[in-house]
Amino acid sequence: MTTPQLAPSSRTVRFDALDAIRGLAAMAVMVDHFTHQSRLHGAWTVVDMFFMLSGFVLCHSHADKIIQGRQGFASFMWSRVHRLGPLYWVACGMGAVAAALARGPHPELHIDNGTLLETLVGALLMVPNFGQTLWPHGDSIRGALLFPLNPPAWTTFFQLVVNMGFFLALTRLRIAWKLPAALLALAALNWMEWHVASINPGWGQGNFLMGWPRAFIEFGVGVALYRAHLHMPLLPPAIALLPAAAFFLSFFALPEEVHLLGVVVMAPLAIVSAARTRLPASVAGVCQRLGHLSYPLYICHMPVWGLVLVLLPLPGWPGAMHTLVACVAALSCAALLIPLERAIRSRLPKA
Repeated sequence: MTTPQLAPSSRTVRFDALDAIRGLAAMAVMVDHFTHQSRLHGAWTVVDMFFMLSGFVLCHSHADKIIQGRQGFASFMWSRVHRLGPLYWVACGMGAVAAALARGPHPELHIDNGTLLETLVGALLMVPNFGQTLWPHGDSIRGALLFPLNPPAWTTFFQLVVNMGFFLALTRLRIAWKLPAALLALAALNWMEWHVASINPGWGQGNFLMGWPRAFIEFGVGVALYRAHLHMPLLPPAIALLPAAAFFLSFFALPEEVHLLGVVVMAPLAIVSAARTRLPASVAGVCQRLGHLSYPLYICHMPVWGLVLVLLPLPGWPGAMHTLVACVAALSCAALLIPLERAIRSRLPKA
């Protein structure tokens, strides 16, 4: 089936409400990772929303160019590396420094320089790590992480692989994503995670295989949401943002069934309804800043957490103070990384 061409005028629209959602979601992940007794029990569902948002945004910005033959595979993939790579590589370096420094306070970690260098090279090449070495993970020690120098980086790996599939689907398979089928696949995926595999898969060696359907299906849902939203009326902001509020509130629920409902129902509804509203200029500016902050914060917050715990041990301070210092440090680092990213990207060849 031939994929329908998108309306060219749709590409000029800015999705300010989605920018705000991305920024707030990245902050929720950060707080959840920085606290041992987090009340954000369902913050992990942010990853599912990120995969959906990626499908939505890439369909908006690239689908027409790919379908019409104005953007080839090499150009498209380089545009993705150009976008995701610079901060990913910076965060890998920060993670390596944090791991090296943590060997002092954690002498039980047998991370020699050769192992550290080998892992860093693999991370820079975006190759998952299947070694059995234990690594510092914040203030704890863990193993079996696919990207031990920066655990959230597993999503960047899957993003790039899914992007290849997106190009293939548009140019070779001629797939037209239909929203009902995409949501049905999403529901089936979550049923499998609940009854067969593990919830929130993809980040570790034990759940790596389930990360593939998670990334591909949720990206496909985002593409289907984009095509569906083109035929929907505009909504007042107060109504359009209610599903997003419900999605964020679901983080505080204890039952995992609520979190799965958030993935299957609330996240897709939040994306498509937020895309169908226009915000006042005064609010839109703040939303755009949150959007700019989202990826830098998401990709750097765990290395920053490791550096804070090593460089600022704060003996005798309560855990909440550690968390506050780490949050301020991560937000500050992310804000500083925005101009650094632009400087690096300006020196890389254009797609």
